[in-house]
Amino acid sequence: MSESKPKDNSEQRTLVALALCMAVFFVWSEFFAPKPDPAVDAAATDGAPVTAASGTEAGAVPAQPAVVAAPPPSVPCTDSRQDLKSALYALSVSDCGAIRTVDLPDLPAPVTVTPWWTWAFGKAATLVGRADPGPWQPYVKTADHEGLLSPTGAFLAAGRGEFSAASAEQAVVTRSGDALTWTRTQDGLTTVQTVRPTEDPDLATVTVTWSADRPLVGPFWVGVEDSLAPVVGAYDMHPRLEGSAGGKLNSLTAPDKLLAAKPLNEGNTGWFGGTEADGKAQWFGIGDRYFLAALLAADDSPGRLRFAPGVTSAEEAAAGKHRAGVYYVSDVQNIDPSAPLVANFRLYVGAKKFERVSEVGGGLDQAVSLGVFGFFARIILFTLQLFRSVIPSWGLSIIALTFLVRASLYPLAARAFRSGKAMQAVQPRVKELQEKYKDDKERQSQETMKLFQEAGVNPLGGCLPMVFQIPVFFALVAGLNASPDLFGAHFLYLQDLSMQDPYGVLAVLIIAGMYVQQQFMPTTGMDPNQAQMLKFMPLFFGFLMFSYPSGLSVYYVINTFLSILQQWYNTRGNAAATPPVSPPTELSNEHP
Repeated sequence: MSESKPKDNSEQRTLVALALCMAVFFVWSEFFAPKPDPAVDAAATDGAPVTAASGTEAGAVPAQPAVVAAPPPSVPCTDSRQDLKSALYALSVSDCGAIRTVDLPDLPAPVTVTPWWTWAFGKAATLVGRADPGPWQPYVKTADHEGLLSPTGAFLAAGRGEFSAASAEQAVVTRSGDALTWTRTQDGLTTVQTVRPTEDPDLATVTVTWSADRPLVGPFWVGVEDSLAPVVGAYDMHPRLEGSAGGKLNSLTAPDKLLAAKPLNEGNTGWFGGTEADGKAQWFGIGDRYFLAALLAADDSPGRLRFAPGVTSAEEAAAGKHRAGVYYVSDVQNIDPSAPLVANFRLYVGAKKFERVSEVGGGLDQAVSLGVFGFFARIILFTLQLFRSVIPSWGLSIIALTFLVRASLYPLAARAFRSGKAMQAVQPRVKELQEKYKDDKERQSQETMKLFQEAGVNPLGGCLPMVFQIPVFFALVAGLNASPDLFGAHFLYLQDLSMQDPYGVLAVLIIAGMYVQQQFMPTTGMDPNQAQMLKFMPLFFGFLMFSYPSGLSVYYVINTFLSILQQWYNTRGNAAATPPVSPPTELSNEHP
């Protein structure tokens, strides 16, 4: 019988050993091993390129996963500021990416004038639920010096795409010598603005640079934005957005009326609202009636101007304000990493004096609007400044100017008075001709003109002083309204000759003076309708003067009473004798 072979159990023991090892590993992993950090694990895989392990050659070192630097975290701005000053202006640059104050420290702040009739109307409106205006305050000053931006304004903001000067991203503000630079990177675009003062205390150079880490499409813009009054009047000091394009001034006097208009270019129609100015942009900025902060575009930085509405907050709306901006938009609409976009400007901060803005150039003289009588206005302003150089008061200088104007026009006024007396003398014969030729108007006109020639009467002689005073008056209106010299000038009870008289005293004196003046005017033969209309002229003109600057009212009060004295003098017989008129009997036997 043969011997049997023993059974081999090695495979079973191997399987049991493997099972025990796996059990031990499972228990250790679940209960004793350190847990991985989910955040670290996610960071290791998020954004890292996925690479295939297959295909690696023998002996080759496996490729390590690429390490991608995470973008810097977004840091909100804190509105911390750095100042930049010249001998004339003071700017503060915020880390929110714009200039937040534009001040003229040596100039007084404008006063807010409340006429008594406006206050009385406000009091009466309380009966229908309006807010009580409180006690009457004719003059109120709310600041220490002149400033061209409100606390929520932004000047020299820059960006890409939709217009908005507000930004929550922090900009890095650095100082290099006397210049300030602020830099901000957002969505692959780096914007750098630099302001450097010059030797001129009212000028600075400005450079704005847009650079990108990849090709970007514009628009690329520089802007000014602020909360504005719903309507800006001709004689108030409310800030207004202004700009010149194509040699024409564009002034936003009603920001609540901005409507969507033509797009800047095709393909970007969804980004824009507002109104685009026609022509190449020359300058843009913010100012009031007498002062201006403006950016003048260099010839090598072509662009367009656009006025656009902003986002008005609930607080601004409750205060009756409307947010709006004016923006320079570069003609360059595409940039890439190899070709950054650079725009150069000059910054002007100062008064709207015609001589100075004309000297600065760049179309800035458009900021001073003297109207169609600008030539006469410049002569009057020059004369007024000449008087002011020797008389220590702007009010007295205006009075001296009034005496000069009246003296210059006296020969015409005396001639007009004599012409009026002569017309009065021939009126009986004029009426006789009108009756005699009432059925033949052409013959009536011929005979009347023949009578005027025989009597040496000029029917238009009485109009000459008025004809010459019209350009003088409107030149004064334009000149005094545009001259910053009267800003803050005191005279008698008036605290600012550039603002209206809140008491209305000057307008009442003008109305009374014009009524007295009418008593010396010959009205014999005047058309009854014209005579009736003439009676309402003092009221019409006087009420007009209620809203005019008090400096102009001072001129007209003195002018009116000088006219009364002159007419009184002529009426007492001190003027030249009236030309003789032939007796009316010469016409009695004439026939058609």
